[in-house]
Amino acid sequence: MDRLGRAGPKRAVAWTDVLVAIVVGVIAVGSVLTQDIASYMVDPNAFSVAMVVGASGAVAFRRRYPIGALVAGTVLLAIPVLFAFPEGVTPFIFYILIGSMAARCELNRAVVGLVFSAFVIAVLSVWAPGFDLFSATVTLAIVILVWIMGAGIRWRLESAQDDVRAAEQRAETERLRGERAVAEERLRIAQELHDVVAHSMSVIAVQAGMGSHVLKDDPAKAQGALDAISDISRSTLTEMRRLLSILRSVDGNDEHVPAPSVADLPALIDELRAAGLPVVLDIQGEPSMRHSGIELSAYRLVQESLTNVMKHAGHPSKVNVFVRYRGDELTIKIEDDGRGLASAKGSVGIRADGSEAPGHGLMGMRERVAVWGGQLSTGPRPGGGYVVSATFPYGEPR
Repeated sequence: MDRLGRAGPKRAVAWTDVLVAIVVGVIAVGSVLTQDIASYMVDPNAFSVAMVVGASGAVAFRRRYPIGALVAGTVLLAIPVLFAFPEGVTPFIFYILIGSMAARCELNRAVVGLVFSAFVIAVLSVWAPGFDLFSATVTLAIVILVWIMGAGIRWRLESAQDDVRAAEQRAETERLRGERAVAEERLRIAQELHDVVAHSMSVIAVQAGMGSHVLKDDPAKAQGALDAISDISRSTLTEMRRLLSILRSVDGNDEHVPAPSVADLPALIDELRAAGLPVVLDIQGEPSMRHSGIELSAYRLVQESLTNVMKHAGHPSKVNVFVRYRGDELTIKIEDDGRGLASAKGSVGIRADGSEAPGHGLMGMRERVAVWGGQLSTGPRPGGGYVVSATFPYGEPR
């Protein structure tokens, strides 16, 4: 296929081209046989008719072999002219071949075809009886005009094809952008599921361990642990249903449940207090603008941090969660008085050389903060414990 989408040489000649060639041949032969004979013409014979039929046959190949059809048709039409046979309407065969060649060939090949045609006209003007300079000039002018029209058709077809390709490329770009957005949304949902499951399973594990430990000595406390496990399980299932509804929305379903935000932190804190974690929540200020993405990231950061406290801080006597709305930014700080650097090992880890190695929990926090152009700092507190601090500026994500 070339730029215009035409088939290559292996494709058979179209039946429509054969039909056009037959019609052109019948008209041309009829015009030659019925033309009045001037003094410089000779009577048509089988030879001259065969030349006209051959030139008409070239019309059938004008789209598959435009240059070859032009050369063959021009030579076959020039021979009767050289011998002063009647022309009839045969020059129109020449013009058809010229126009098709200009419309089908690249510019450099089309120019070669035009030069060849001009050369044949020049030869006929010198050697053909009755084909004088005036006739040659008129014929050449018509040839150039037809050639320009054919080249113009080609240019318009190429422009249309370019527009189609550009539209297809834009559609493909939009499709890839949509697929990328879906993939990013799926990754975000995977992170959400990780946070939900990790947090809930940690709380359940703590409650189950405590309930098992006090089952004989303090049945009431054990029952409280079981109740807490039941509540956490139900809330986790609700949260997972929300995430799955978002996943269905990504796949074309419009169901949607609002994502958790800073306003949902009191419920999270109550849940953890029931699990035995001494958490104090302190929220000050009001947001200058509501940003659901930042609110969700802040909620997940608090949730992940408190999950790490339960898993790695031992038995802290105090855990503080500070939320501050300050102008155009949101500041989150979580601190505990547990085992200090040991609390970082679950989410950070320690390399063989003693340095900290970031784990999935801390990397998830950093990604959540970085996507909004914020800052995150983590590390042990002086005197024991661990602190996580993050700042979310209200603005467009980076």
